[in-house]
Amino acid sequence: FSLAAGSRGEFMGRPAGILGAVTYKKDFNYSDDTVTARSSFNATLGRELPESKFDQIDSSEELRAGMLLSGGVELDGGGKIGALYFGNVAVDDQVFFRLGGTQEVGGPDIEDYTEVSEYIANESLLYRERTLSAFQVFGSHVLGEHGEAKVDWVGSYNEASQEEPDVRIAAYKVLNRSERYRDLSPAEFSGFPLERIWRSVNDSSYTFGLDSEIPLFETDEERYVKLLLGGSFDSTRRDFSDDSYRYGSRAVQRLPLDDGTPLSANWMLPVVPDDRVGLSPADVLPLNTATGNANFALSRSIAPTTYFAEQNIVAFYGAFDIDLTPRLN
Repeated sequence: FSLAAGSRGEFMGRPAGILGAVTYKKDFNYSDDTVTARSSFNATLGRELPESKFDQIDSSEELRAGMLLSGGVELDGGGKIGALYFGNVAVDDQVFFRLGGTQEVGGPDIEDYTEVSEYIANESLLYRERTLSAFQVFGSHVLGEHGEAKVDWVGSYNEASQEEPDVRIAAYKVLNRSERYRDLSPAEFSGFPLERIWRSVNDSSYTFGLDSEIPLFETDEERYVKLLLGGSFDSTRRDFSDDSYRYGSRAVQRLPLDDGTPLSANWMLPVVPDDRVGLSPADVLPLNTATGNANFALSRSIAPTTYFAEQNIVAFYGAFDIDLTPRLN
């Protein structure tokens, strides 16, 4: 929904006005009935044989919200002052699960995953939040009995951020008969198969600018000379941090589930957003090397990246505005 309202009135005996607006939108999409399968024709048997089948779940939630508030007051002599605030937030929450398997050569059917040579999972969780806020004050002043001098100024402060507190990516396969874990090869998946990422970006800036017009003299023929002076100051800062973790494993160890049930009995349960299907195996799998269980360890993939940067810019200007003739200024 969106709502906006404004009003004019008086503030301390002077004309004033105010305007406000808000907007809010939230979308949710969910799909759990996507199935992809592949088969090939067997000339010997004279029929098609299934090769692979995958079930897929997609879920996404988007939120957008914003607010605007502005107000101003007219001053004596034609001047004015005002203020403005704007804030916005955008949130994306996405979940993706794709779980299935490839048919064992010569197997009768893949419908219930009963004759699967390898189970394959591709899963990801992403939460991203972006915020933006801006505050501005401004004014225009006319000085002197006859409005000889004019001064315009503006100041602002802005903040922007993007947070990704825990991105999870998992892509792996498990061999059916040996119940052994395997990473997907580069040909099967681009990227590291088990990874978690934390990322944060924060930007801020503040500016101030001033422009002035000062008359030096004016003739009866309305010829004049004016001095123009002004300047600005801008300061921008950025604070960034990024940390990536990867799960490493001993590749040939067996992978029974954490509840002790054999892998082949319940590995292919319906796809659910749960660590049970591998988003973070280190959280749920036993770390018992004596019995041959998988031994996962969480380690940094690269050194954490953090930096802080700041930039300051100062500028001034000066000029004369000379009106010499009706055709030359």
